[in-house]
Amino acid sequence: MKLLTLAASAAVLFGLASQSARAETPEEIAFGFGQFTGAATFCKLPKDKVQAVAAGLLGTAGIDMSGPGPEMTKFKEGVTDGVRSMQAPDASSCEDVTTAFNQAYEKLQ
Repeated sequence: MKLLTLAASAAVLFGLASQSARAETPEEIAFGFGQFTGAATFCKLPKDKVQAVAAGLLGTAGIDMSGPGPEMTKFKEGVTDGVRSMQAPDASSCEDVTTAFNQAYEKLQ
């Protein structure tokens, strides 16, 4: 299974108002954003941009990043999972992750 199934992650990234995004809990959304952040980190994308995208995605989803909470716990678990998943034989390519990341970065600007 591809990491975060980039198509599903793109749906969440660009369709926060869509039915599929509304059906997910804040913790599930935070986990998915964490996976995306972990994949971007694994692919050695610029740290400042990765942090900006993570903050923008979490903020857009209404997730409070200011302190420990269930959403931020799931986000951190997602980051770890994203890095680990990128090491799997069937992982998304860093090219695909970079493309999705750049689209998210542009959208958040």
